[in-house]
Amino acid sequence: MDARKKLRRRKDNNLKRGKMKMEWFTYALISLVAFGIMFTLIKYGLNKGITSEGMLFYQFLFTSLIIGAVLIFSSKNSFSINKIQLIILIGIGIISVVANLFLFKSMNLSANPGYVLAITNLNTILVLVASFFIFGAKFDLIKLTGVVLAVMGVILMGLK
Repeated sequence: MDARKKLRRRKDNNLKRGKMKMEWFTYALISLVAFGIMFTLIKYGLNKGITSEGMLFYQFLFTSLIIGAVLIFSSKNSFSINKIQLIILIGIGIISVVANLFLFKSMNLSANPGYVLAITNLNTILVLVASFFIFGAKFDLIKLTGVVLAVMGVILMGLK
């Protein structure tokens, strides 16, 4: 009886691990759709006269209010952070404001926000290279080929 329970637990754990391995992919797809809708609405709002700075302010305001509510009502999360985390979060905040402000300004000037996003999403390359140096992630010929193809794709999109 004990052996059967152990075997059943092992099978259950393996199923959970398999689901967790693909859970990131599901979340990424949801994020893909949400970002696609969000950036389309941002371009629409910019076309309707909202300034880049105003768009950024209200996006961060409403995002902060929603996330704040989630943190308050969630039993898993808290607002407490240590000094190192605070420094990291301040840096992220500054970089986020700069990145988003210039993203919105470029979307406002571009006829097609898809071109802007294609260029800015090349940040994947920066993350890939940084992950190699900071986290020891593997960087092989297949990844290098993907990087080259991504850059070529953006260049081709920019040609008239």
